[in-house]
Amino acid sequence: MARVSYLDTDDPGAGELLAATAKRIADAAGSTAKDTKVPNLLRALAHSPRLLDVQTQMGDAIFNTTELDRRLQELVILRVAQVRRSDYEWGRHVGMAKFAGVPDEKVAALERWRETPELTDAERAAVGLAESLARDGDAPQDAVDAVLEHFSERQLVELTMLTASYVMLSIVLRALRIDQEPNDPRLPVSVGS
Repeated sequence: MARVSYLDTDDPGAGELLAATAKRIADAAGSTAKDTKVPNLLRALAHSPRLLDVQTQMGDAIFNTTELDRRLQELVILRVAQVRRSDYEWGRHVGMAKFAGVPDEKVAALERWRETPELTDAERAAVGLAESLARDGDAPQDAVDAVLEHFSERQLVELTMLTASYVMLSIVLRALRIDQEPNDPRLPVSVGS
């Protein structure tokens, strides 16, 4: 059970921002705001409207202004979810990965990212960096070097910010006990960090 209530579009002080957030989500998904349910995480963050606004701006920046391929972003987010044991992030992003064109085989292979032929060398480098950051809050030089073999310095910064953002969200989700969305899948039981 969540430690804070979930606000809605008709709540004073948060409603307008949540309605705008629903529109932003709908536009990205190609649906209408009327049919779009604002996720529990954002409804909880609405208790602090400025932080909700900053969080959605960060998400927009990560997904719409970086040089990172959306499929790669989703692989990184899913590996962070595995390492951090974040059912919520996993549940939200399995569908987003599929929508972005990530084959199910790649998602299934993430736990074995070091040796699986399903991932490219560039994907392995990015996922390896994400794993180190999610687990240790730092990355060994060899992980950074591996990334720089395939990506620019700008993309290294973007991968680091992407990973750090989802590590931070995993902490918020756990600390506030944000409930899983009703139809989202949970992390497979076999998935370990």
